[in-house]
Amino acid sequence: MFSPDSIWDSIPAGLLVIDRQARIRIFNRTLVDYTGLAAGKIIGRKYPEIAVPGKMKLLETLYAGKTYDRIKAEEVLPVIHPGTLAAACRPVMDTANTITGALALIMDNSRHKEMEQVLIKAEKLAIMGQLAAQVVHEIKNSLTTVRGFLQLLKEKQNDSSMQEYLDLMLEAIDHANNIITNYLHLARPGNNSCRKIYAPQKLLTEVSLLMESEAALKNISLKMVIPENLPPLLIDPEQIKEVLINIIKNSLEAMPDGGEVTIGACCDGRKLCIAISDTGTGIEEPVLENIFEPFYTTKASGTGLGLFIARQIIHNHKGEITVKSTPGRGTTMFITLPVLSQEEKPGYMDIRHQTHSLFTRG
Repeated sequence: MFSPDSIWDSIPAGLLVIDRQARIRIFNRTLVDYTGLAAGKIIGRKYPEIAVPGKMKLLETLYAGKTYDRIKAEEVLPVIHPGTLAAACRPVMDTANTITGALALIMDNSRHKEMEQVLIKAEKLAIMGQLAAQVVHEIKNSLTTVRGFLQLLKEKQNDSSMQEYLDLMLEAIDHANNIITNYLHLARPGNNSCRKIYAPQKLLTEVSLLMESEAALKNISLKMVIPENLPPLLIDPEQIKEVLINIIKNSLEAMPDGGEVTIGACCDGRKLCIAISDTGTGIEEPVLENIFEPFYTTKASGTGLGLFIARQIIHNHKGEITVKSTPGRGTTMFITLPVLSQEEKPGYMDIRHQTHSLFTRG
């Protein structure tokens, strides 16, 4: 049967109404869910009997006509999940504008907070996109000028040792240009025009060779645990290398007194898992929760973008990146990437041959 109670109970928010004597007149079904109190035992009781002393905003509304918006629900009633609910309080007036009661509406605040977080992230991403476009323009101009002069010096230099140094400088500039390109993926996500079929063994060995000298300088050993005949990946190798290098550099910084970094890989048939483990200082839980957030960093000179960009790149490759860490015992970063199916493997034998040559040369 249609009744006022059925209307109150259908409202997707908790509704509490008290009269001029602070007796509870309405206590709807949603409020029962929020508080765990039975409406049948509540109706007719005085509001202060069920409220927490010192947290009775509804009485201030009743006696002083104060209105409240988006206050904590526990300022009105003890609720089961404090912190996730918000409340609003309003006086109930008659036609002569005399206060005859007060009502409180209690709502789930989690969706509102979630939307706020989404908006904050969207704003950050928009700012990053604009900054990336401006920064890349300025830096690329400078690097192009420096590279041009280095190339001229190389052509005029006859000293073989100087030629070697100039080659290293040109290589470093090209590497910096690649990093800038990776940052541009913030503004142009999903670009896969540079993807190619690549052998995991070749990818990980190249990364290991690039990081070997830096690790040695810090008294850190690099260990490879990679099985043969891993299935190939369809990736942008420069992007994935940048991700792996960034992770390994973080591992090296976490071991100021030396240690070991292990690069491992395995395949479950559909996905390749790459694990990079270190024996460093580990990561505390509060940092771990925010490690992939943009602009979040614990380093004095860090930008807070490295791991955020790494996750963007991996997600654009339809993969996942996760982290597990124990403070004082080390950290492991896990990257999963989809492997090519049998139908998607043109030229795989050539890649395997090249990879085998890489492991057996010299």
